[in-house]
Amino acid sequence: MGHAMSLFWLDVRLKLKRALAFRVNFALNVLGSLFFSFVLAAFQFFVYAGVEGYPGWSAPQLLLFQAVLVLWTGLCDFLFGGIRQLIDLEVTRGSFDRFFLWPPHPLVSLLTRGSNVYALASVLAGLAGVTVMWRRLGLTPTPLMLLLGAFCFLCGLLLYVALLIVYCACTLFWVKMERLREVLDRVVFFGSFPADVYLGPGRTGLLVCFPIALWVHLPVQALLGRAPLSALGAALCSGLVFMLSLGFWRRQQRLYTSAGG
Repeated sequence: MGHAMSLFWLDVRLKLKRALAFRVNFALNVLGSLFFSFVLAAFQFFVYAGVEGYPGWSAPQLLLFQAVLVLWTGLCDFLFGGIRQLIDLEVTRGSFDRFFLWPPHPLVSLLTRGSNVYALASVLAGLAGVTVMWRRLGLTPTPLMLLLGAFCFLCGLLLYVALLIVYCACTLFWVKMERLREVLDRVVFFGSFPADVYLGPGRTGLLVCFPIALWVHLPVQALLGRAPLSALGAALCSGLVFMLSLGFWRRQQRLYTSAGG
C-alpha cells in the first residue's frame, strides 16, 4: 500500500510540474473549473430555493447533497480521471505489455497513473460547498458523524475502483470500449440522486445489492446524523464487488494476447 501511494504521488508531482510549465494555461483551466462548479452550485440554489425538496429532504439538505456530489466527482477525477484513457491508448497502441514487465503489479501501475491535477479545483469547490451548507444547516460535527461519513466515502471509492478494474479487464479483449464507457457513466449518473427518489427494488439495489448510494447518498446521511443500518451492508457489498473485480481481472489477464510488436 505504501509503495502504491508513493507511485501515485510521484505521478501527481510529475503531472503538476508538467502543467506548471504553462502556468497561464494551468491557471485558466483551474479558474474555469472553479467557475463552472460555483455556477452549478448557484443554479442548484435557485432551483431548490423555492421548493420543499424531495420527500425527507429539505432544500438546504439537497444543497449539501449537491456539494458532496461535486466533492465526490472532483475527487474521483483527481484520483482516477485518466485511467480509462490510459488503458485505452496502451491497448490500442499495443504497448500494454510493458505493464507486465514493471516491478509493480499491472493493476497498481494502472491505478496510480491516472491522476488529473486539474480536478483539484472541483475538490476545493466541493469542500467549500460542504462547509458552507453544513454551517447553514446549523449542524454540529461530532467524531462519530465524521467517522461514518469518511467510512462511507472510502467504501464508495472502493466500489468505484472495482468498476474501473472491470473496465480495464474488459479492455484487455474488447479494445473498443465506447459503449462500456457510456454504461459506466450512466451508473455514475444514477448515483447522483438521493436514493429516496427510487422506489422498491431499485432503492434496495442502490442501498445494498449494488451500493452506489455509498458515493453520495450515504455519506450525506452520515453527515446529517441519520446514517441507516443498511450502510453496513452496503460497505460489505462494496468489498465483495471489489474482490470479484480482482478475480475477473486475474481471469482476463490470463487470457490476454499481446498486440505489440
